[in-house]
Amino acid sequence: MIADSSFLIALFLEQDENHDNAIIDFSKVITDLILIPDRVLEEVFTVVTYKNGILYAIKVLERIKLNKRCFIYHLNSSEEEAIFALINKLKIRISFIDYCVAYLTIIKNEELLCYDQEIISFKKKYKSIV
Repeated sequence: MIADSSFLIALFLEQDENHDNAIIDFSKVITDLILIPDRVLEEVFTVVTYKNGILYAIKVLERIKLNKRCFIYHLNSSEEEAIFALINKLKIRISFIDYCVAYLTIIKNEELLCYDQEIISFKKKYKSIV
């Protein structure tokens, strides 16, 4: 499983419209490892800091780090180059982080924990482009 920031933000922020769905979806992930791309973690930290404060954001990072089902994934240089090539090829106006998440779900053939319709659509449309 690969987590997008939309899922993680919903999981940790009660005021998010997808909070209840995120709790349910997270509880369904029992045996799978949840890969969290480092750039997604950066985005989650930023949003949570602005919405709930730095102390809460630090607690969120600690909870993620301590959860044995979560693994912070660092892109290697060849993956970054492949993402840059994908961006140049498609030239679709989505964020770099969205390209990263979609790319990783496609090349690793993983399910996506996400509520962002752009990424979900991207993955469906371009599942064989990588």
